[in-house]
Amino acid sequence: MTVSQPNGVPVWVYVEDIDTHEELTGPTILSGMLGENYQVQMPHLPAYKLIQNDGDLNGQFTNATQSVRLFMRRADWAETQVINSFVQVKEPTPLFDETDGEPTGEYLQPDTVAKTTFRVATTQGKFWYNVGERRWVEYDRHNVDLRETSRTDAQIAAELVSPSWETTQVQQNAVIDFVPDQYTAVYSSPYGRIIGEIRDGAQVQISEIIDDPSGVDWYQLTDIGWVTSLYVKLV
Repeated sequence: MTVSQPNGVPVWVYVEDIDTHEELTGPTILSGMLGENYQVQMPHLPAYKLIQNDGDLNGQFTNATQSVRLFMRRADWAETQVINSFVQVKEPTPLFDETDGEPTGEYLQPDTVAKTTFRVATTQGKFWYNVGERRWVEYDRHNVDLRETSRTDAQIAAELVSPSWETTQVQQNAVIDFVPDQYTAVYSSPYGRIIGEIRDGAQVQISEIIDDPSGVDWYQLTDIGWVTSLYVKLV
């Protein structure tokens, strides 16, 4: 008498976008005999790449429930970051339906401040900020400022009781901590005119600190000018 090999419990395979948590395909079921080997095949998704997996890609069918989840990312996205910031634009700025996508026909008007919670660095070296469902802004250091408050510079300046703030004299080493390989603005005075730019990672020395009542300090960089403390790391 021939004794048939019992079946193992099927292995369920799920494929998920690691950034949006969207299921990219329906679940796949792998079946086999108890003790037989299984191997998870990568889904045919040319626009995506595997970032990580939860569960064994190679294993054996057992009596226990097993599942494998494949976490994918768009192939043209090099890096993503969940943030809690705002973008302010200086010029009419088009919105796009996705990174490197099509214009939606909508624009952010000058001095608009928009909430952003997600940043993407693409393989083309561009930075994109999500400001709503299917609404993306491309970063341009000449047009887009990153900030930690929803108030514009003009609103903050109008709320100040006096433009003559007390300053603290210091000698503090620091590093510009902005967007990698990008530049942040240097001002003639807090909320003054832009007089130049300084690259992320530059070594600087702080000679004065102004404690802005709005909660954002300003640093005077020796022989350079003023920058907001948002983009400076003390060392």
